[in-house]
Amino acid sequence: MGPLSAPTVVHVKRPDEVESKRKDLPIVMMEQEIMEAINENPTVIICGETGCGKTTQVPQFLYEAGFASKLSTIRSGVIGVTQPRCVAVLATAKRVAFELGLHLGKEVGFQVRHDKKIGDRCSTKFMTDGILLREVQNDALLKRYSVVVLDEAHERSLNTDILIGMLSRVIQLRQDLYKKQQQMVSSGRSVSPENMIFPLKLVLMSATLCVEDFVSERRLFRIAPPVIEVPTRQYPVTIHFSKRTELVDYIGQAFKKVMSIHKRLPPGGILIFVTGQREVEYLCRRLRKASKYLVTKISKEDKGIEVTPYSQVKSDEGINMKDISEAFEINGDSSHQKTDRFSSYDEDHYDYYEDDSDASYDSKTDSELETFYEDGKTLDQKPMEDDDNLVDVLGGDGSLASLKAAFETLCLCLGKMV
Repeated sequence: MGPLSAPTVVHVKRPDEVESKRKDLPIVMMEQEIMEAINENPTVIICGETGCGKTTQVPQFLYEAGFASKLSTIRSGVIGVTQPRCVAVLATAKRVAFELGLHLGKEVGFQVRHDKKIGDRCSTKFMTDGILLREVQNDALLKRYSVVVLDEAHERSLNTDILIGMLSRVIQLRQDLYKKQQQMVSSGRSVSPENMIFPLKLVLMSATLCVEDFVSERRLFRIAPPVIEVPTRQYPVTIHFSKRTELVDYIGQAFKKVMSIHKRLPPGGILIFVTGQREVEYLCRRLRKASKYLVTKISKEDKGIEVTPYSQVKSDEGINMKDISEAFEINGDSSHQKTDRFSSYDEDHYDYYEDDSDASYDSKTDSELETFYEDGKTLDQKPMEDDDNLVDVLGGDGSLASLKAAFETLCLCLGKMV
């Protein structure tokens, strides 16, 4: 149970179009339950399915509840929100600033590896997990933050895992220091404002988080954090699987699968997960080209104009028209097919071939703390020779000194960064 304080409410005037769309988000209906859990517990886990709105709405819940407000002494610290990738940081910060009616780079700031926009009155800061890990080096207690939100925790990247372990210690340390300072104030001694320590809140958010690892691990959290599930989606979602998986050219296979779904299934959106921005842009370019060709083809057929065969169409920007043909050619007459159109195990009726030369992609996660050793190997390729020392330090009594020693040892293992 956190310290009691007078409730602080920050009124927000949103545009009408934002209000109309926001009320349909599933997570908005659970705002009260989420905020009650955050107020009463130091750590909260939110499991929301993709599309429920947790990434953009939870920071707004915190802002409206008085976090990062100068009117509240205990909650005056900044709201910190982490994302595993730079693109997600920029997009989320821009959207939240727009919905709150605030200025991007002033009240709502962001920081990534090579870009930073943070104003003096910044209340909400979006950043990559590596940026927050760097801040822990300079301030082990993260005194400037009142709440930290770790989004996409299910990805279990190195930075996120380290942050979860470190923040679980920081939460307890700040709580203990706050109690000691309150006892000092009660006994008549004074504490300067710059030395005041207030409790820290931690929110873990993910769509597919294995919560059992966090709830059952008593060494991580002394008290099992509550789990809030947001099971509903805005739209019904059907999941389809391929019987065969192409390991080399999975982008080409995703392209063919999208074309096949577009042809064979009823109207609806298609959500594709790939590993990096370059792959997203490449796949979108291919789909736009294919869509443009098909629209032109249908228009010409309606007017009775002869359509150029696939084989004679010029392949532009890596778009192979043979792929479109393969994706749309289904054995037999489609009007006589009686297969279940929503079956997740329908056999794909096209061959898996791809002629595009663009087969290499950069799928690295934007990690600000990626370490290379002298022999050129990264951390996951280098054996951890100081594992025993690290375990000894992390198994300390949980004091601030042991926490700093743990972080220094951790940095030493990450390539002697400190």
